[in-house]
Amino acid sequence: MNIIELYSNTLISKNGLFKASIFTVPSKCFNESKILQSESLFEALKIEKHRKIRPHKLWNDMPDVIFDSEWSKEVDSDSDIDSEEPFVPKWGYLFLEELIYGKHVIIENSPLSMESLANLVNSATGVGLGAFLGFIIGEGRPILFLTVPAGMVICGSAAAVSRALEKGLEKRLLKLLVGKDNSEKDSKSNGTRRIRI
Repeated sequence: MNIIELYSNTLISKNGLFKASIFTVPSKCFNESKILQSESLFEALKIEKHRKIRPHKLWNDMPDVIFDSEWSKEVDSDSDIDSEEPFVPKWGYLFLEELIYGKHVIIENSPLSMESLANLVNSATGVGLGAFLGFIIGEGRPILFLTVPAGMVICGSAAAVSRALEKGLEKRLLKLLVGKDNSEKDSKSNGTRRIRI
């Protein structure tokens, strides 16, 4: 029996206001290693690229992915600041800093290792590799999609990633990985998903 393992990790701020999910698909799971370096990956997953993320711009782009503008409007309702930009308190940016620079992305090495989003974005160089803010077709929140030699990383607010997986991303991903829609799934308590093929 062949098994495909997909890794997920969820970060939650201590006050419970911020939640981020990181979902990793190791490169060995893809039938064709070149798919990670092609536009057909995004087409198959129905991901609409919004813009490319440059390593030095990751800090500027991630608030759009993690922070809910509706929440920030509620928090800022008593503020005298008149701004188009969402207000995020200092502890929100501390959460963002940990998400970007902390080692929270599960990478399949021997043994498993943890890597930071910042390091992965910096390593995403070469034809077809890179980091993109994208939208799942039919969804309104941007999600970070990262293709690197180690595989594909999907990162966003926990709610956005969960909705995207429920609304077909997981099914399309499994179809891409195993070539069929009806694979049997087992869940393990550590966030690893095993797919029997």
